[in-house]
Amino acid sequence: PSTLRLGLARLRVPTLVVYGDRDGCIGPEMFDHMDDAFAAPRRAEKLAGVGHFVPLEATERLGDLVAEFARAKG
Repeated sequence: PSTLRLGLARLRVPTLVVYGDRDGCIGPEMFDHMDDAFAAPRRAEKLAGVGHFVPLEATERLGDLVAEFARAKG
C-alpha cells in the first residue's frame, strides 16, 4: 500500500519537464494535461526538432533551461 500511495502522490517539489516534439518513444501529448500530477509549481518546455535524447540533442538549450529554472527557484 505505501508503494502505491507513493506512486500516486502528487509531486511536491518544483519541477521542470523538458521534452522534444520529435520523440519517437514518448509522444508530446503525454505532457498535456499533467497539472494534476503536481502539488508544486511545474514548468514544461517542448523543444522543437528534438527527439528522445534531449541531453544529447539539445545540450546547451537544456543546460540553459535548467540553470534558469534553478535560479528562479533559489
